[in-house]
Amino acid sequence: MIISLMGTFGEANVGDDLLLISTIYGLRAKWPDCFLVIFTGQPRLTRQLLFQENFPLKNVRLVYTGRHGWREPGLPFFKSLSWIPATIFWLKKSDLFLTGPGNQLQNLTRRGRLFFFLSRSLLALLWGTNYAFFGIGYWEVRGWLSRKLLRGLGNRSLFFSTRDLASARELTKLAISPQKIFALADLSFSEEPPIEFSGRVEEPVPLVGWTARFLPNRIFSVYHQERFEDSLISFFIWLSEKYKARLLFFPFYQTSALSDLRLAERINSRLQKNNVSTEIATWKPLGELKTKFANCDGFLATRFHAVLLAVQTKVPFLALSYAPKIFNFMAENDLENFAIPIEKISLELLKEKWELLWKQKETLKEKLTQVRRKQHSLARLHFELTAASLEGSTFPPQILQTEKITD
Repeated sequence: MIISLMGTFGEANVGDDLLLISTIYGLRAKWPDCFLVIFTGQPRLTRQLLFQENFPLKNVRLVYTGRHGWREPGLPFFKSLSWIPATIFWLKKSDLFLTGPGNQLQNLTRRGRLFFFLSRSLLALLWGTNYAFFGIGYWEVRGWLSRKLLRGLGNRSLFFSTRDLASARELTKLAISPQKIFALADLSFSEEPPIEFSGRVEEPVPLVGWTARFLPNRIFSVYHQERFEDSLISFFIWLSEKYKARLLFFPFYQTSALSDLRLAERINSRLQKNNVSTEIATWKPLGELKTKFANCDGFLATRFHAVLLAVQTKVPFLALSYAPKIFNFMAENDLENFAIPIEKISLELLKEKWELLWKQKETLKEKLTQVRRKQHSLARLHFELTAASLEGSTFPPQILQTEKITD
């Protein structure tokens, strides 16, 4: 059996790396001898990731499929379309093509990204290959052509599994059949934790982890970015003074001018003027990242998968919501009291929420254990759904009994 999958792999983004590794392990657990074709815009970096995770490359083929569009910027026309023959060849040979996993369907922040993903599913449809949307998130799709293409491909797919309930509900508004849509969980929850994360031994000086990002400039203004940075800096100074906390930054995205490291250096240079500084976390492989997360006593999470890793490692956290996917996750798991919309961020609100978090951290750890258990069981259903679709059998009862996607 040949299964092909496509996502934004090999781009030094921790969230995408976690999704790829979790998906590979899930598929191999279900079909140990399956041949995997991984469509990627960065074959070399994707191969490095698989080596880093000690994943055997037997029965794995990495295929270049372009980066975020039909054409590659800066390349001659004939060279920028070189991905087409190999993509069509492997799509024709595949028994199933999984679009995703875990990508966000939107054209609000990157207009070419939506068509980039849909075009590969369109090729699968044209060449008669079964395809499915696998663990997808949904934000906002603008333009009648994009919406029509998504509706047509969604209704012709084997299934459309989402990573949250809100995405599933929004997809029904596009007139995609509710029978095709399954509201499950993020694929990064599908792996069993290699160890039972219990955190480090309590020390007088708490370790506070944090992530940050440059805010999408199509949505947020320069004012929002400056207020975001100012609030973080004031908050970290307050943490250092009141709790004597050590700070540990986790760079989730490390390529391009929008690298998280660049933002951290900018924030750290201002912190040092107040005799406060932050350490920078490094890790290889991803299991080491989870261990370092578990060693934190608390976390300030801006990146989406930082929120999910905090849940997986049972670290009490505040989520800074720059996108609906973060707030949706928090609301669906009864954690919205610990979420702050970026546009409302302030030092006073951060202090108020953190003191609530610190007061309730033991209760919150128990809550996170329950959330992790539920998310893990839902995430595993992505693979049960795939198996049922390939075998042409009815969907298992536990899939049909997941939360209804209509109000």
